[in-house]
Amino acid sequence: MQQIDEDEFNGSYNHERSAVLIVNTHSRRGQQFFLSAKDELTKQGISIVASYPVRYPERLPEVVQDAIKHKHKLIVVGGGGTGQ
Repeated sequence: MQQIDEDEFNGSYNHERSAVLIVNTHSRRGQQFFLSAKDELTKQGISIVASYPVRYPERLPEVVQDAIKHKHKLIVVGGGGTGQ
């Protein structure tokens, strides 16, 4: 396995500041999380190249697999409904 140093990692991370956002909006606070996560990622300089407010939780694996298949570097997933 090839190792990279912290500066090299940070350089490549900063170069690709884009993400896919996938949220289970059916969860208790999923809709709220979706909107606030989208806003916060944008404030941090991360462009959202695609966002998926997933209403039916059984579709989450399919949506995540699709994002992986399209080789997105950063995939943010939330709305598991386990928070208090």
